[in-house]
Amino acid sequence: MAADVVVADIRRAAAPCRWRRRAAQGLVCGAVFMQACSRAATVGQIQWASLAPELSAPAARIESEDRIALIWPGFWADDVSYVLTRRNVDALAVTASAPPTDFTRIAGSEGTGRRHYYYHAGPLGDQAADRGFSLKYHIGGRASVALGVGPSVSSTVNTMIHESFHVFQEERFTDPSMPGTGVGDGALGNLDVFAAQVDSERQLLILALRQASPQERDMAAAQYIRRRSERLSHVSATLANAENQTERIEGSAQYVESAAASMSPHPDVNALRDSLISQLSIPLASFPQMFGQAGALMRWRLYATGAAQMLLLNEMHVPWQARVEKGMPPSQLLAEHVLKANCTLANPPCRSPSL
Repeated sequence: MAADVVVADIRRAAAPCRWRRRAAQGLVCGAVFMQACSRAATVGQIQWASLAPELSAPAARIESEDRIALIWPGFWADDVSYVLTRRNVDALAVTASAPPTDFTRIAGSEGTGRRHYYYHAGPLGDQAADRGFSLKYHIGGRASVALGVGPSVSSTVNTMIHESFHVFQEERFTDPSMPGTGVGDGALGNLDVFAAQVDSERQLLILALRQASPQERDMAAAQYIRRRSERLSHVSATLANAENQTERIEGSAQYVESAAASMSPHPDVNALRDSLISQLSIPLASFPQMFGQAGALMRWRLYATGAAQMLLLNEMHVPWQARVEKGMPPSQLLAEHVLKANCTLANPPCRSPSL
């Protein structure tokens, strides 16, 4: 595969979930619709092989990877359900629960563990799901993700895992809410200066991820924490808290998505590291401006910075997942660790940076 294609695919995989949803719209054509109509007449006899590959290929890849559950304790258990749709054309539900109304079991189908495949022809009758995105499509009395298929199997799989983790957060995390995206351009001061500051912080995160020596890694992480702390000391507490919470919520979903993508064919921490470095290298100017320039700076970049902090914590052998679930920002956990390292090295200041 050409290098430019690989880079493009990495960037699609790393892109924030709402950004990806926009890119994935408008895939249905008349011929596909006619094909679905013909299937509707014989839905009782539908076979796995007759499904549209846009539905079957992502589901098959997800169900073949049973190690997703190893990424985060409690995530992706056998009782997870999800729905893939070709917007208003047809849908595939994968569940161990009783299927939703008007779904029919696909003959001879079985996923991982207790999950089975079910087919539905036509719109689902749920406005959000039929538009291609819902985190509250109920199967067996529990919220599930209903997702319109994307432009590639990888983009669909990555987005499904990312969004399913948000459903998991609603059940498991203390305060899983996301801060509002309406950040006024004046709230961050000079936007060019702010962008240069956060970009330099991203470069320090990349430096920390690239260090083979634990001591050099910790020193680079300490530089990152100090520089980040200095920048946040000049913004309001509300904005600082919003940055911490976004890194905690979207960063953890991005960490899980990126870790899952790095598992094929085997778990590979180097592949995960390379993916996060690639995400941290995406130019800030290329992020969507749907929330304005300030909104973009205070949202999209934080997916990768939060995920990168979590990988560093993992490599530092810091117990972090349970504490993140309970409300601790990953940056605070990272600050605690580098504080200990700095004090051990007699490298002041021996106090936790204000985050």
